[in-house]
Amino acid sequence: MLPILDVDSAVDGLDKLGHASHGMSGEHFMGLLIGLVAVILIFGMPVFIVVAVLRHRLEKQRMVNDLALRLADKGQPIPPELFVEAVRQKSDLRRGIIWAMVGLGILLFGAFDGDSDIMGIGFIPMMIGIGFTAAALLEKKQKEREL
Repeated sequence: MLPILDVDSAVDGLDKLGHASHGMSGEHFMGLLIGLVAVILIFGMPVFIVVAVLRHRLEKQRMVNDLALRLADKGQPIPPELFVEAVRQKSDLRRGIIWAMVGLGILLFGAFDGDSDIMGIGFIPMMIGIGFTAAALLEKKQKEREL
């Protein structure tokens, strides 16, 4: 047999809960609220970004499919390039500049902060950037020689 909920004990429990919440100061409550919002944003933002990217891709694919259907309805040929996504060429020069600037930013942060450890860490991405830039320039010279 299932126990029946005692209404009086439930009301007493709610009264205790109400009294406990009134004892909380406004600053303490705001601190808890800010912490809760921060945790929700930290864990929710990546989910939001993934959903937004997937939704954008879905909408783009729908537009391409609608265009193909309209072309087919009018009897026009459907170009196969419509369904192929453009492949972006990866540029070592671009990567090199980005890495070097990130490293320089970390290095300058360490210099202004007076922390030599951070400055040392900043040299790592900066040197990676210099390496990518040098590789891009050497590759460009080699292609010019082949022509």
